[in-house]
Amino acid sequence: MKISKNSIFEAVAGFLEKLTLLKRILIGLGVFIAVCVIFYGFFADIENNPRYLRLGFFLAAITALATLYDMIDRKTGDNEAKAKLDQLLVHIETIAASHKKQAKLSLRFSSANGANISPVVYDEVACRRLLEMQIPRPAQTPIDNMLGRLIMRPFASSPEEEREHKITHGLWEYRLKGISEIHLSLENSGDIAAENIDLFLYLPKELNPMRSLPDEPKPQPHIFLQPPHRFKSLPSVTVRTHDATNMQVHWEIDRINPGIVHSLSVFYLEPGKVNGKLSLPYAASTKDSKEFSGKISLIINNK
Repeated sequence: MKISKNSIFEAVAGFLEKLTLLKRILIGLGVFIAVCVIFYGFFADIENNPRYLRLGFFLAAITALATLYDMIDRKTGDNEAKAKLDQLLVHIETIAASHKKQAKLSLRFSSANGANISPVVYDEVACRRLLEMQIPRPAQTPIDNMLGRLIMRPFASSPEEEREHKITHGLWEYRLKGISEIHLSLENSGDIAAENIDLFLYLPKELNPMRSLPDEPKPQPHIFLQPPHRFKSLPSVTVRTHDATNMQVHWEIDRINPGIVHSLSVFYLEPGKVNGKLSLPYAASTKDSKEFSGKISLIINNK
């Protein structure tokens, strides 16, 4: 709530402004009368006026001048007090305004078309039948099979293993067509920065959210051809089970300054046969325990 200085000084200041001219006239008249009294006390009819009477006039004039000076001094003191009070009110307004400032977080898709995905429905059984028809079995005699097991097995895959790898790799490629990459952004439209943010997005388990794509199948390693082990780097997003029907996607963000749109780490959906418009709730909390929540709409058009 904004504190108005005018609301405090309105009545007093208005009254004093109206009396400014009258006060000046009264002060000037008082000074003139006091000076006249001093002159009269010392010079007028000195012989007939006793000394104590002249002294009384003099003290009365001094008292009048002191009273006038006190009036002027008090006015100056009132102005100083008013200036200090004004400064205090400015500080109070600044503190009140700082308490009004806060972060304001909202989740949205990174692009205009990000809310629409069109994955291919993946049917593993049908895809395997199709691949088995397209990749024929190798024609080999019993002697070739025996020689392959005895001589080539330690160094290379058998024709049947190569065929199975091609089928497996084909199934992986078909599955990727049914997986959509989701790009989201978190915007801070508030007045101050948001720190230590925990963001949670809740999705039905049928959407099968995942933090990374399925690994590409590799040929089966052999005795003399063992590939070096490599660690896979994982994105800074976590996918876990929330309850019996929903999954939870979790991001941790250190800081988002006001007016900044922060791009989140991507995650993936494999919706299968799920189709239509879905409303996905989200919730975010910050260092100051401020809670934000809302919903984003996702439209799935299966091919």
